[in-house]
Amino acid sequence: MHRYAPDGRLLATVELPVPRPTAVCFAGSTLLITTAWLGLDPAPEGSGRVYAVDVGVSGPAAATWAGTP
Repeated sequence: MHRYAPDGRLLATVELPVPRPTAVCFAGSTLLITTAWLGLDPAPEGSGRVYAVDVGVSGPAAATWAGTP
């Protein structure tokens, strides 16, 4: 997983011990990363888990959905 600056420079890399990350979200400065195990035969140790990494930055505030316009 990579973090890029607005100008395209690579700022940081998060290495995972599994081959297939699926989704990410922030909880403060903690990046939560879900991983897949389906379709991996055999599934590597640690696949299908959620990983938490303190990355020292937070994501943008969530936008609230106002419903269908």
